Amino acid sequence: MTQEHLRWTGSASSDSIIYDHVVGVSYREKTLTGEQLNQLRAYYGMPKDSEIRLVKYQGDELAPLWGELWRPYQANGLGVLTPNAVPPCLDLGGEIVQLYELRVQRPDSPLYLQVRWHPSLGERISLCGLEHEHTKGDWNHARASLTLLKKLTRRGRPEWSGIFPSPELFIEAAKKGIRAIRAEGKHPSQERVADYLRSAHNVAGCEARSLRSWCSKTTYRNWQKLLSDTK
Repeated sequence: MTQEHLRWTGSASSDSIIYDHVVGVSYREKTLTGEQLNQLRAYYGMPKDSEIRLVKYQGDELAPLWGELWRPYQANGLGVLTPNAVPPCLDLGGEIVQLYELRVQRPDSPLYLQVRWHPSLGERISLCGLEHEHTKGDWNHARASLTLLKKLTRRGRPEWSGIFPSPELFIEAAKKGIRAIRAEGKHPSQERVADYLRSAHNVAGCEARSLRSWCSKTTYRNWQKLLSDTK
């Protein structure tokens, strides 16, 4: 299997394998012939006639799920649809994809993290691209890729799918609390804003550390910046 196969440069056919996880449907883009699909299945050890999905995440899709830290990153991989997937896998709007390969990286770095899975050999995670000239910053980005890889491939709830469905809604609620506490002539400490959210927004279990954690996943990145920007 050549690298060209992995870049999906095969001729067009009716076998669409591109998966758009945003709208939850397959669509025709670059497709492979039936013979090429069979070569792909054999190369990865996929079941015969399995339905292949190509998964692509860009930074603009990663950031709303797990925070602004991941906006410079991207993830590309492929797998097959199956109800009995094990990690590494993805839940794409109810469709479970058993990943056979996923690469996570920053486009501006020569290093990338790759996870490969085989039904007989299990999971293997590798740091790739070391043959290219790289910096300490590239190392740090590659290490961070491991965190993103685990977020993507281990089933669980995205960080903005619970109390606050998006960073913007958290910022809106936090700023409302800050203004309300200031209107009472008090300093909007994290503890007071947490109390406000518990009572006014029924955010059970909200504590000061919860605010710091949520804030770190927004464009503000820390509480003091959010506080100073709230007028």
